[in-house]
Amino acid sequence: MRCSYSRLRLLLLVIGSCWFATLIGLHKRILTQNVQSNIDIRKNVARKFVHITCGKTQIELEGSRKCLRRYHELKKDWKNNNCFDKSDGKDIDCHIYKHVVYVDRICPEPEKFSDFLSTVFETRDGALEHIPTAAMRVNFDNLYLELENCGKVCNWIQNRIRRLQHNWAATSRKLAEQRNFENDFGDPPTGKSPNLRAKLRILLHMGLLTKEVGLNFGEAAMFGGPLGELVQWSDLAATLHVLGHDVVLSWSPDRLSGVMMTKLPGCSGARKFDVVFTDIVGLMQLNQQLGSLYHYRCLIRVLDVYGTEPEFNHPLFNPQKRNIRTWGGRGLDTEQFFTHFPHSADNSFLGFVVEEHLFQNTSNTNISRALLYGKKMKVFKGKERFLEVLNKNFDEIHATVFLKDDKPTDDLTLPDYVINHQNMKQGEFLKLLRSSNVFVGVGQPVEGPAALEAASNGVPFFNPRFMPQRKVSEGKPTRRSLTSQNPYAEESIGEPLVYTVDIKNQSEVTRVLKKIRKSPKPKPYVPFEFTFHGFLERLNAYVENQDFCKELVRTTVGSNKVFWKKGEKAWPPEEHLQVKLSDQGESCSDACSRYKMVCQRTFFKSINSSWIFTNQDLKCKSTKVSDPREEAQLTNRILENEDDVTVTCHYPSYVTDLGECVMQSDAMLFSCACKPPQGIVRLCPCRRYRNEQRSLCLDCA
Repeated sequence: MRCSYSRLRLLLLVIGSCWFATLIGLHKRILTQNVQSNIDIRKNVARKFVHITCGKTQIELEGSRKCLRRYHELKKDWKNNNCFDKSDGKDIDCHIYKHVVYVDRICPEPEKFSDFLSTVFETRDGALEHIPTAAMRVNFDNLYLELENCGKVCNWIQNRIRRLQHNWAATSRKLAEQRNFENDFGDPPTGKSPNLRAKLRILLHMGLLTKEVGLNFGEAAMFGGPLGELVQWSDLAATLHVLGHDVVLSWSPDRLSGVMMTKLPGCSGARKFDVVFTDIVGLMQLNQQLGSLYHYRCLIRVLDVYGTEPEFNHPLFNPQKRNIRTWGGRGLDTEQFFTHFPHSADNSFLGFVVEEHLFQNTSNTNISRALLYGKKMKVFKGKERFLEVLNKNFDEIHATVFLKDDKPTDDLTLPDYVINHQNMKQGEFLKLLRSSNVFVGVGQPVEGPAALEAASNGVPFFNPRFMPQRKVSEGKPTRRSLTSQNPYAEESIGEPLVYTVDIKNQSEVTRVLKKIRKSPKPKPYVPFEFTFHGFLERLNAYVENQDFCKELVRTTVGSNKVFWKKGEKAWPPEEHLQVKLSDQGESCSDACSRYKMVCQRTFFKSINSSWIFTNQDLKCKSTKVSDPREEAQLTNRILENEDDVTVTCHYPSYVTDLGECVMQSDAMLFSCACKPPQGIVRLCPCRRYRNEQRSLCLDCA
């Protein structure tokens, strides 16, 4: 028995030894293959070029070591990468080449680009690659889930969207019907083929909500904090969602890192989003997180309340470059900055939505009432005499100033005759507003939504005039001056809903207040560009048509697949261009306005040519292309960071004394807002616009 047991032990030992030896051999072979594979890759990389055939085009791929290494890695393992189809094997070299150039974006385009371009959009069946399409929708569940994940900082945004959900849904249905867009709410087709729109993956990184900034915007809004920026973020998120795009929210550096830096399994590319909306704070965080904006620079849209002018945007010529807190010098296309109001033709007007209300006079005819605009005590500093005038003309003065722990802040107090409701819910505030005879501004905050909110409820807004005009704000990248607390309401709405008055002129103030008190309550009014429909229409036009990448080939990675599309055509179409001459010393914004048009910055490149001067009957005794550094004699000043720099942002223009026609050499300095010195006439690219929708040309929606 013992002998049999010993033999069995010996047999098992021999079998185990053989199995272990086989395993060791297998491991060595695998290791040798991997080492050899890596050696092959290094050898291929060392060659610095690869010969590739794409259709009838012979390509010699030359690039950095990183480029060539990526090419060989994909060629080795393409069957396990979802970016490629198994049937791509026949032309795999060509498919991999397209991928490293247009998806990974780490290899250069070929020299024979025009010959190669025709092969980029060819699929195996010779048709254009199908791109996911956006469908208008009315269900907000996915967006609410994103907002729930955001937490307290997004509470105000979520509350606004929920309160206005019915309006968004109704407008979505209306726009889908008018434009024959695809939808997911079951409306029957019109009988025509639907107008298809590409479905985009869009990131909204709300930098002002990040705790690291210390502004506490999100939570402070629930207790009287600033609302203008949050209104815009709320309406932007809701609109992109109902338009059918995939909206991803980001509210902190950690969240931003998660959505931007995490490498997704399977198919992925250099760009994880088609469009990125952020603010100035978020732009700096993006740059810090990514290390560079190289892949995303042309995809970024920056929410910028007051606007950014071209000279301030220029990294070299920014007049505020010595100020470490400057908001300028970003080097983007200035149309990538999206403003609160349509005050800057060099930027894109985003705006916000003002809720429309049915006319209903709820004021007590026996009591005259004025409601003060301002949620912080500091805006009423120095306004004691003005408040006394108000008190003499109205039975009651109401306010909604937030006082922490019921105590006055900043050593300021409201007069005893002011009834302060502190922070109110939106419904309660609207009741108070509608019961008032006038909504009274005191000069701050400027360019907020209050004036339009009052007009939408049929309540006159008392709009303080600034004499002299006031600069927008210290450190903002613009020379724009304000004529009043709300210049848009002053110019675009006017009486009887907006009264613009110098509050230092006591007799004028008294006259206007009496007129308001005795006049019948006006009907509510909302300019179309601030309605749900106007906002939805405008944002859809931007997302579909604005293209700052200037790329003939665009790729989108989604659902573990690469989608290919051709670069967008010029927008607005150049056929809408009308060249006008400014007066001496006049900006193109003002010149186009005289002709009931707007300046379109994208058209400057089309008129920056000598033959345009001849077409405008300007006789050029000499012609030259400007050199901003040389003309402003900036070479030393820039290096020394001096501030007394005059930038030649008014070209193309005509110097009347010399008969000289001057063109612009730096496209970043094309400017609608720039005012030339006396003796210089500007060539201005103007276009007509839709009624109450100045951002869109007559058929550009």
